[in-house]
Order: sequence, then structure tokens, then C-alpha cells
Amino acid sequence: MTMKTTQVIAVDTGEIIPRERLKRRIRTYVEFGGERVPLSRDEVSEIRSSSNALGKAGMVLLGFKPLDSVPLERTLDRSYFAYPNDELAKGSRAAFAALHASMLRKGVLAVCELLTRSNASSRLAV
Repeated sequence: MTMKTTQVIAVDTGEIIPRERLKRRIRTYVEFGGERVPLSRDEVSEIRSSSNALGKAGMVLLGFKPLDSVPLERTLDRSYFAYPNDELAKGSRAAFAALHASMLRKGVLAVCELLTRSNASSRLAV
């Protein structure tokens, strides 16, 4: 049987830091105005969740861009397949088909905010 363990060692003393002390020693910072501003884990979680327009996993349509305005390589990072689900949202299949047909006719693509998990950061998607 193989067991995986992670230990954090203090650089200055070489001491192994116990888990209960670890949470107090690891700090999260954000660069703001050229300075490091410390944030707690709770503050990071709150900022992350409040920055997501949805608050739960899903996709929000933000607008449209001409097809040739977005380079192909920008659309290939991580692929997700979005599809309508009439069981969750009645009429979503018809709405999606109409939206897709209209985008093809006008030569535009949709720009969306995508949130894959409620505890993740949202991403801009095309």
C-alpha cells in the first residue's frame, strides 16, 4: 500500500510545520497599486463567489462579436460543449436553435460568462 503525505518545511529553521499551525502561516496576497495586500481564505472565497454573476454553475450571455474579430486560437483553450436541456428549462431547445440560426445568418459569435462550478472563478467564453 502506498501512502501520499505532504509536509511543509520552514526555510529558515528546517522544522516541519504541523497542519494546525500551517493555516496561520500560509497567506494569500493580491497585487494592488504595486503593493501586496494580504487576504484571508474567507475573503478570497467571498470575492470569488461575488464576482460570479450567476452564483451557481451556468452560462450568461453577455453579447455578440463578429466572427472575424476573435482569432481562432482564442477559442481553443478548453472546450466545453453547451447544449439545451428542456427538462431543466422548458423551451430551451427551441430558443437555442433560434439563437444559433440567427448567429450563423449574421456572422457573429456569442460572448458569455461561464461558471463550471459554483466555487470556481468564472471565465469569458466565446
